[in-house]
Amino acid sequence: MGFAQKAGLATIASLLCTAQIMPETRSLAQELPAAEDGHVEELTPHTFGEFVLNSNLPVVVDFSTAWCVPCRQLKPIYEQVCVDLRGQVRCASYDAHQDDYAVSRSYGINDGFPTVIPFCRGVPGEELHLISLETFRMDETVLMQGMKELVDSCQ
Repeated sequence: MGFAQKAGLATIASLLCTAQIMPETRSLAQELPAAEDGHVEELTPHTFGEFVLNSNLPVVVDFSTAWCVPCRQLKPIYEQVCVDLRGQVRCASYDAHQDDYAVSRSYGINDGFPTVIPFCRGVPGEELHLISLETFRMDETVLMQGMKELVDSCQ
């Protein structure tokens, strides 16, 4: 599914994360750093909506869990790509276990962590590829290519 096809999922997630359901979202959002400097923001159920769905820049979210070994392997790769693309994309990480997988399930992620989802103007796109088909390992260049394509398509 492309960005337009997932608009319905974005609406559902937006309802889960708006100030109407979680009134503290607006005040917490004011405390969030810009995350345009390559910093990977650790999101909570209360900060997810404001950071991801209301961003002027493209946003990439790494949905992971603390117990996931591949998630820990991805972390330094993801952080480096975010630094390399600073100012062009906002990067975030979301521990799916913290809310019993409610936010991740709203985006169709039931298992299979890590899953990296791009958002363009609040609308989720297709999962970014993390594995090189040549080496069958997580690859920084593969992730970088997907994130650059996101930046280009959101303009």
